Amino acid sequence: MKLKLTFLLALALTTITGFTQITLTAADVAIIGQSMTQVHDTLPDASILAGPGGQNQTWNFSALNDHESYSFAAVAPSATPYADLFPSADVAAIENDSSFAYFEKDNDGLRLLGIYGAFPTEAGTIELAVRSTPPMSVLRFPTTHNDGFSEQYKRTFEFNGADAGLPVDSFRVVSTVLRSVQYDSYGIMTTPAGSFQVLRVKETEISTDTSYILFMGTWTEFPSDPITDITFNFWTKQGGIGFPVASIQADEFGNTVSATWLRDFAVSPTHENTEQVAFDLFPNPCQDLLSLDLPDSFNGSIEVFDFMGKKVAAKNMESHFGSLDTSALAPGMFVAVLKNAENRVVGTKKFEVSR
Repeated sequence: MKLKLTFLLALALTTITGFTQITLTAADVAIIGQSMTQVHDTLPDASILAGPGGQNQTWNFSALNDHESYSFAAVAPSATPYADLFPSADVAAIENDSSFAYFEKDNDGLRLLGIYGAFPTEAGTIELAVRSTPPMSVLRFPTTHNDGFSEQYKRTFEFNGADAGLPVDSFRVVSTVLRSVQYDSYGIMTTPAGSFQVLRVKETEISTDTSYILFMGTWTEFPSDPITDITFNFWTKQGGIGFPVASIQADEFGNTVSATWLRDFAVSPTHENTEQVAFDLFPNPCQDLLSLDLPDSFNGSIEVFDFMGKKVAAKNMESHFGSLDTSALAPGMFVAVLKNAENRVVGTKKFEVSR
């Protein structure tokens, strides 16, 4: 999906007249119904540098290239096949219709519980869950300049040796991660997609991997040396994005190793394997009743989520027209998720309750 006209208009209407400090809250990020395409520049130009921190900075990343692309969609965990592995998740992210990340979000922060996906091995690929214990803090709210935090967590996965072509019974990796996060700068970022007001988040992770091999009933431990990763994420909430418009990985000397940037953004999921059906809801904004115009002979359900990812209403739908009682909902923005009889997401729409 290319940049849509509505997205370009939103950027044009959000005119940058000066440097503005950004504060991110739970209502700004990980919103169900968002979809985007992030692209990877495998050979960043020499001009792509994090630079110094501080106020009123400018970054010109217009030389970024599009070498590899990745699609993302934020959905309700119930719309994914592995939600039972992460029961406390209230937001999920689908990458390339094959990998799934599970998050919990509240007014204090956005935290990664773990991911499920296919990972390369010498024998091909293997599907497994990678868990974060305790959950890794992506952001803590409110996210504002000159703030930050430190934490420690463990990242764990395990699989049968035969599944990966290894001559062992089982293989486990436990990564102990020391994580330091600083909201160290704000200003204007320019990428091939446009110019954005951004808050820069510097993340430093020191991880120590310990591998465990089970062979003939005995576990053997193989520790490794610590590895330091430094990432700079440039977050924006301009145009309702709530996502980094660019990210770079740097070495300890400040040299850029790799870079990604946000190419496309939309407000409804469009991943290829998800059937999309046309439906309408009105009035929008509504007060106490939301009317729905559904496909003929539709059989399924409608679920409503607030922007914290919490399900706040649900109703079975078995006709062309229907309605949903919204009198118990607080004023604000919501996402209606339409599901078919097989409980698959087939459409989403945003609406507002206003009184």
